[in-house]
Amino acid sequence: MKKAPVKKLVVEIISSKDLVAAIRLELKKIEIPKELKLNSYTHLKDVPKFLEGHLCTVGHITTRAREPYAARLKEVLAALGIDIMKVAKEHSKNK
Repeated sequence: MKKAPVKKLVVEIISSKDLVAAIRLELKKIEIPKELKLNSYTHLKDVPKFLEGHLCTVGHITTRAREPYAARLKEVLAALGIDIMKVAKEHSKNK
């Protein structure tokens, strides 16, 4: 029996500080709304303040304590049309 070829997944790991810097560059390219409704339960009143606080937290905390902040940040970035995986991949190419 012939085995199917295995695709190897190659992912370059970038530091959280580098990723935060790349996200900040992406955010400069778009107009950030003052308010944002994510779902029927979540309404952000000050999106720039939210982004700044969460980017600082994710960039400085290196333990598992940053996971809730990173997940929420990823959710808001997706709502703004920014794919964090695409940003990370483009950043690793440019290095």
